[in-house]
Amino acid sequence: MDLKELVDALHDYYEESIFVTDGEGNILFANKVAGRRLGMPCEELPGRNVKDLLEEGVYERSTVMEAIRTKKPFVGALGGNVDMKVYSNSVPILDEMGNVTMVVTSNMSAKHNLEWERIINEDRIENTRLKRELDYHRLQDQRVLVANSPVMKNIMTTIEAIAPTEYSVVILGESGTGKDVIPRIIHQHSLRKTGKYLAVNCAAIPSGTVDSELFGHEKGSFT
Repeated sequence: MDLKELVDALHDYYEESIFVTDGEGNILFANKVAGRRLGMPCEELPGRNVKDLLEEGVYERSTVMEAIRTKKPFVGALGGNVDMKVYSNSVPILDEMGNVTMVVTSNMSAKHNLEWERIINEDRIENTRLKRELDYHRLQDQRVLVANSPVMKNIMTTIEAIAPTEYSVVILGESGTGKDVIPRIIHQHSLRKTGKYLAVNCAAIPSGTVDSELFGHEKGSFT
């Protein structure tokens, strides 16, 4: 594709407004959407100055002139006689001396703004969902034991003492006292913390197969 084909494609097929001026606000290029939104044939725009459009009330505020004045990108609503609510983004192009040589302006309609907002919100919702799932799985491996009473603080001290050792540990307690949490904390502070933590419910294993489930068995032993 040569330069002319590219310009023609932007002129005829791009669905948002493209508006290019020089450093004085003289219009160099405007595609069909730009002309339609300004209410005039796009062929009549090149050669005119955006100040003329302001005086004629085509729009109330020129982001092009603001970009030329500030030498920085400028975003704003056009207002005036534009056929719909349009937000304009003008980006100045500077030469080596810092002078504005050109301003490229793109406009987005309120309709497309809503479409982009919907897409962004959907992505945000999906990212939030994935973050919650990640946090859930992370917490599954990093449960926290709250210790306020002297007894529980003593248990935490004991955990810190035995975790780095090779001792076997038996944990006893009533239901709901944290017997499933303490082993995980011991593992997290042990020399094996980089390895997998595996919890086995021995009560759910038939008594005749406990040994084979925990320590393995030869193929065909139960046939």
